[in-house]
Amino acid sequence: MKRTVLFFCFYTIVLTTFAQNEIAIQKFAKGIKMAREGYISIGSIDVEQAALAGNADALYELGKWNLNDKALGVNIIQATKWLKLAAEKGHVSAMLTLGYVYQYNSTEQNHLKLADDWYRKAADMGNAEGMFRLGDLQRLSENKQKMFIAQSWYEKAIQKGHIASNYWLGYLYENGFAADKTVDDAIALYRIAARQRFPEAIEALKRLGLTIEN
Repeated sequence: MKRTVLFFCFYTIVLTTFAQNEIAIQKFAKGIKMAREGYISIGSIDVEQAALAGNADALYELGKWNLNDKALGVNIIQATKWLKLAAEKGHVSAMLTLGYVYQYNSTEQNHLKLADDWYRKAADMGNAEGMFRLGDLQRLSENKQKMFIAQSWYEKAIQKGHIASNYWLGYLYENGFAADKTVDDAIALYRIAARQRFPEAIEALKRLGLTIEN
C-alpha cells in the first residue's frame, strides 16, 4: 500500500512538472511572437512569466532584452541576473553572453576571471565560440606568456570549424608569438578565413600584397 501511494505521489509530481514546463514553453512562445510583432513591453510579460517558471530560453531572452532593447532600456544588473540564471541551467548562449557582459560591461574587480569562468563552461561543453573567446581573453591581456595559451584555444576552436580563430591564430604566427611558425603559416590561415569572407583576413592578405589564391 505504501509503495502504491509513493508511486502515485511521484507520478503526480512528474505530471505537474511536465504541465508547468509546457505552460512555460507556451508563454515563452507567445511572448516572443508579440515581441517580434513590435509589442515588446507586452511580450516581455509572458516571457518573464516563463522565466520565473524556470524556462532557460526565456531567462536568456530577458537577459538579452535588458542588454540592448530600446523599449525596455539597458539594465546591466538585470541582464546579468537573468543571464546567470539561464547559464546555470546549461544554456550555452547565455554562458557566452554572460561572459561577454563580465568582460566588457562589468565594474566588478574580478570581472575578467568571471568572464573566463563562463567562457570555459561553454568551451567544456564543446562550444567553439567559448574556446575562441578564451583565446581572445589571453591575447587581449597583452601578456606574451599568455599568447601560448591563446594559441592553444584558437587551435581547439579551429578544430570545431571556427572561422575567426584561423585569422587570430594567423595573427599570432605573423607577429612572432609562436616560435616554430612563420609568416607563411600565418598566410595559410589567413587564406582559410578569407575564403569564408572574414574581412580582417582579406585585409591582412592585401596588406601582405597577396590574394586569397596567390
